[in-house]
Amino acid sequence: MPKLNKEVCKNIPISCPNYEEQKQIGDYFRNLAHLITLHQHKCDELQGIKKFMLQNMFV
Repeated sequence: MPKLNKEVCKNIPISCPNYEEQKQIGDYFRNLAHLITLHQHKCDELQGIKKFMLQNMFV
């Protein structure tokens, strides 16, 4: 049974994006998280309006 140890791991090639690509990836996910937050706030506001409307529907 083959084993995985430090010496074997040293010989495994791992590719990493350069700094500019890492920065672009980070910016993309930062913007995505911001969009998700904005949509969540909008959803919360709409749920509040829905609750208000349902409470006042038969007044």
